[in-house]
Amino acid sequence: MRFASSGIVRLAYEERGQGAAVLLVMGYSARSAHWGEEFRNLLAARYRVVSFDNRGSGESDKPADEWTLRDMADDAIAVIDAAGMPSAHVVGLSMGGIVTQELALSYPERVRTLTLIATHCGGADVVPPTQDAANALLNPDRNQPVGKMVENIWRAICAPGFLDAPGRLEACLKLDLEKPTPVAMLANQMRAIEGADCSHRLPLITAPSLIISGTEDPLVPPGNSERLAALLSGSKLVRIAGCGHMVPLEKPRELADIILEFLAKHP
Repeated sequence: MRFASSGIVRLAYEERGQGAAVLLVMGYSARSAHWGEEFRNLLAARYRVVSFDNRGSGESDKPADEWTLRDMADDAIAVIDAAGMPSAHVVGLSMGGIVTQELALSYPERVRTLTLIATHCGGADVVPPTQDAANALLNPDRNQPVGKMVENIWRAICAPGFLDAPGRLEACLKLDLEKPTPVAMLANQMRAIEGADCSHRLPLITAPSLIISGTEDPLVPPGNSERLAALLSGSKLVRIAGCGHMVPLEKPRELADIILEFLAKHP
């Protein structure tokens, strides 16, 4: 694990592979490890893959003051700079997808391509999550043990059957319980998401763009990806059948194949 500095905030990042740079930006409450080993290694077979813990999560600093998605875009630039990358293919998941939209708008010269996974652009027209997904993530029953609350979240946001494979639930629980994001940091990340709205500026993005959505995503329903595709001129929309919100873990090989095919067209 290496560290980059974004102002006074220290950000933990790691890299693997060689070649053109790919920057992975993770979503709400999660850390770099939530991309999964399989997905990152599949990309790293052809590219230099850099992933990092967002401020508030994992090994990165946990500042008490509130922040914005623009601050998080600046964090991504700090990681790009620390890794010595003049530019990168940028991939964002969920909240990370909103961060990468801001990144492409504020630092267009640093973004070679833009891949948006299971995300939206903010604003009044966001398609909301299902009630079950919203309740599990934002209004958990805090009378339950922490492990049970985390399990309920995974069951609510992933496609039916994903957690049934032997050992999979335990592995997913470990991702969250090993280095949990503090409640105060969850609140700061959520406020940043709620304050974000890239919708009116999306037509200004010039980077070639790929939009990916799971057909069974209850947290960021597929209608959000359709809206992104309508606003991002020339973008490509791909739907992954039978996939929920955690696409890199649920469908790692299919996701990697889609992204690798896209990147090969934009060297």
